[in-house]
Amino acid sequence: MKGRIFAIVFLSVTISSLNSMAQSLRNINSDVYHGDYENLSRKLSYNDIKGSPYLNEDLILSRVYFKNKDSAEYYLRYDVYADEIEYLKDNRLFTILNMATLDYIILNGQKIVYQTYYFDGKESKGYLVELVNNKCSLYKRYRVEFEDAQPGQSMPFREASPARFKPIQEQWFFTNEASPITHFMPNSTGLRQVSDEHYDKLKAYAKANKLKTKKEDDLVTLFEYYDELLEQ
Repeated sequence: MKGRIFAIVFLSVTISSLNSMAQSLRNINSDVYHGDYENLSRKLSYNDIKGSPYLNEDLILSRVYFKNKDSAEYYLRYDVYADEIEYLKDNRLFTILNMATLDYIILNGQKIVYQTYYFDGKESKGYLVELVNNKCSLYKRYRVEFEDAQPGQSMPFREASPARFKPIQEQWFFTNEASPITHFMPNSTGLRQVSDEHYDKLKAYAKANKLKTKKEDDLVTLFEYYDELLEQ
């Protein structure tokens, strides 16, 4: 399951859909991608697996911004399980590999960045959704879990279940001048980790405004307030 199998994946869409996509792609400067691309890579075959490994099942016309200030439109989808962005080129699917040239991607209204982050003190690299970008920034990491098929049994009774993908709880990350992008829990302990100095003010603001830190919009509001504190 950990090996990478390289294979061309042909899109099973109608001819009219392909023609429409091709028409949209004609205006793209193919050189703007700056180099490497590979055929779609996967850790396992997705055939006959229930659920979806994708944030967006369908390819969505999205804009990719590069660090050299170029940008281009591609049809993209985000494979959360594999943590890979797939894109359409010449009516085939490929995986983005040259992340070092990317600045960010706007996919279905969300700003996606490729970053180094820390979870339990261990360094990883991957795609994060950037929610706040300021002196203290806030990120979200989507997650999808793979569950193997389970046979049924009689004692104790258990029905057989197919292999499936299942979305699981997102993870939250912050960064500021004193910390790299680091995981935290959206609770009192996590807020103290974000800022011990301003912890009391953050708690008081959340209480006064009835903010629930486990709700994304409320957490964004709290981080925007925190940036106001840092500006003072």
